[in-house]
Amino acid sequence: MVAVDVSTGNQTEISQYPDPPNDQVAYGAFDGRWLVWAEGYSLSNMADWAMLAWDSRTGSVLTLYRSSDEGASPSDPIQTIPSVQNGLATWTEVSDRVSYVHLYNLRTQSDVVIYRGRAALGAFWGSDLLLTIEAPPRTDRFVAYSTRSHKQVALPTALAKVRGITYLAATRNQVVWAGSQSKGVWIWRSGYQRAKQIASATGYAEFFGEADSDFIWTLGGSNGSVVADPSTRSIAKFPFQYPEVAATGNAILVGYSLPGQGKTENPLVINSVLNVANLPRLPRCPG
Repeated sequence: MVAVDVSTGNQTEISQYPDPPNDQVAYGAFDGRWLVWAEGYSLSNMADWAMLAWDSRTGSVLTLYRSSDEGASPSDPIQTIPSVQNGLATWTEVSDRVSYVHLYNLRTQSDVVIYRGRAALGAFWGSDLLLTIEAPPRTDRFVAYSTRSHKQVALPTALAKVRGITYLAATRNQVVWAGSQSKGVWIWRSGYQRAKQIASATGYAEFFGEADSDFIWTLGGSNGSVVADPSTRSIAKFPFQYPEVAATGNAILVGYSLPGQGKTENPLVINSVLNVANLPRLPRCPG
């Protein structure tokens, strides 16, 4: 794991894998100071993992969670996508029996299980934590918990009515997500009386991120990634082969391989950072 200074290209080593041929980073998030990531230790058992954090100010690395040191069973909770905001990290231990949503204070190194039940993903939504939980008949809905009191808080009516949620991302005034079975892309913004579908997914939509109100997602298979500008109701596809994208603050990080390189050939990956605030808005979509 390394940190790269975008202005100079200088690299700072963060940590090393215990077993490089088998270990890999699955998901990560950054809030401007803290980097939080899920590290997997098996190519076949997703229940063998840890959640770690790096403080970019001090250089210290914390282990927030580690599965059984004696070898995790495939029935144990699997890793999920973490979120981090203002020194608070959240992730969900997902299992067939019960899921645990963690709220971890990185400054005090204290962990609270804020929700137990049939939960999936979580994302910070202002000072609250927005969760997807299973509701009969086997479809997900939103709930929200205060990061201060750890108690459930009321949702806007439009969000409370949503059913069928997979991947999501959120900021204080905006929530975006994929519908049931990752089909379709939906958005809710402050002031909306109802959620709006802004795209139909070809295959499936996953791994959402937001930057300066724009939001991105990855299309299923080798179909690439998409960025949407809600102010002009426009979407555009990244013109790269097998792009991987992430977003935070005003920045979108794009990793892509050169044309002609296959996905399974260990291609050279080029990483670029886009400052969304400095880009022109996408042209307004007609209609």
